[in-house]
Amino acid sequence: MGERGYFHASEDLQPVRDYVFQLLMKSTKSIRVDAVIAQKNKANPTFYQQHVDLYGKMGEASLKYLFNRVQTQNFEHVVMVFSSIFDRKKRGILKQAFKSLLKPYSIPFALYFHDSKFDPCNQAADYFCWAIYKKWEIGDTRSYDLIKERVKTKFDIFGKGFSEYYQYKK
Repeated sequence: MGERGYFHASEDLQPVRDYVFQLLMKSTKSIRVDAVIAQKNKANPTFYQQHVDLYGKMGEASLKYLFNRVQTQNFEHVVMVFSSIFDRKKRGILKQAFKSLLKPYSIPFALYFHDSKFDPCNQAADYFCWAIYKKWEIGDTRSYDLIKERVKTKFDIFGKGFSEYYQYKK
């Protein structure tokens, strides 16, 4: 953790990432990762003006995708933790969107916005997401190979689309 006092996959060196992945795999045997991948430059341009709409649609797709793959009756409570990067207005919009998305499942839920620096679960999620991102982004599977047994499913939400609305910068 060094001087920063927290882990962050994109900022950590590969040996640190390897060690964190090793710890996560040993201590999180019950964690299941179901990934929804979105190539943002394939999203309809209407989302560019209001990113929170894109997050809402992604959240909706993620929840439907996840809840169609797991036994929801086995859940007593759903906890969703978002990064604290969203301002108060966007948090309110996201809370309303997810509240309506979760209502049909009749599962009690809580939504939190935490700075990942202070939330070890966010840091762990960041690591899993980063490994998937690097695999899809540039084909770098070093980290993904360390966690792939936890990744149960992957869904490329724009995978069937061919239109790219802007040039993606790698």
